[in-house]
Amino acid sequence: MAAAHAYTSRMHMASDPVAGHLETFERLRRDKRWSTDLGTVRFAALALGSAGPDVDAARLQDAAQLLRQGAGWTSPLRSEVRHVVAAMLLREGLDPETIGDRIVALRDGFREHRIPRRQPGATFASLVLVLRSAEWPIPKHRLGRLGTLYRRWRSDHFWLTDANDLPAAALHACGDREVEMLVADIERAYARLAETGFRRGNGLQLASQLLATDARGVETAVERFRRMAERLRSRMRVGPGR
Repeated sequence: MAAAHAYTSRMHMASDPVAGHLETFERLRRDKRWSTDLGTVRFAALALGSAGPDVDAARLQDAAQLLRQGAGWTSPLRSEVRHVVAAMLLREGLDPETIGDRIVALRDGFREHRIPRRQPGATFASLVLVLRSAEWPIPKHRLGRLGTLYRRWRSDHFWLTDANDLPAAALHACGDREVEMLVADIERAYARLAETGFRRGNGLQLASQLLATDARGVETAVERFRRMAERLRSRMRVGPGR
């Protein structure tokens, strides 16, 4: 009976991602430690929104602690970022210790490709590459493509682009689309979102980078994003950064 309930819940969350996010957020918020920032819980719930009730606050805390234990003293995984990373790993059913070691090793290899490696964005980029690639170690041409995309974005939008854009660049580094076509799709998504009233800036740039991964095309992705944003705004206060 419990398994059937969990399955039904996962299906509901997958079909209604906004409801899944809100339900997961409330569940984690009720049981969170007093020291855990509410924003961290919000992002963890975003990662776990389609996972159903299988992951509770205790499991999330345990996984985050494993990541912290394996991280160096200056690693972002010693900060609250580890809770969001732990949520992603639990959603995928992966071992935090193994993936944590790979994240650290991969991030340290960014130097060779002139990619920033000390900011939290580098940790998330490493996570994306580890999760999206079927190979380990990650092929060097993927790291080279990550560096190329990041430097191109920096060249086009210097004041908006920094290490926080590395995770989105890592998503696109796992694909093989021609860079000029990809850049054009991102620019088109940004323009369309701005036309519909979204505030220009870092948040809109990130949204545009992510929407350009949608295989259904930018126009479809932008419209779906707009509808989901409206639903979220009807349920809670949503600032441009979210």
